[in-house]
Amino acid sequence: MSAHLAPHIHRVAPLGAAIMFVFGVHQSAGADDQSCISSMSIDELKSVYLGCEQAATTSRLNGGDAMYCSMVYEELKDKAFRGEFRRITSWLDRNCLRCSPESEKR
Repeated sequence: MSAHLAPHIHRVAPLGAAIMFVFGVHQSAGADDQSCISSMSIDELKSVYLGCEQAATTSRLNGGDAMYCSMVYEELKDKAFRGEFRRITSWLDRNCLRCSPESEKR
């Protein structure tokens, strides 16, 4: 797992943390990552993506982490939201309240 995601992942969901440890975030995302991502359930994808959002708001993701998170985003958008940007954005607005830096101050 990337050092950038590790310190922040505990704040997301325990399931998300478990998924990140099982599947890992690699220095370079590739075909093996896509295969793992494709086999994730919608709930797993949601947890991992919320972890990505949280990590991205509190630190800078390296290239491999950003690519992995992008791949998770696309898979989630296709599987859970019929490929519609508007629908995934609406879900993210409702579920990522703790992802904004301002929420850390509350």
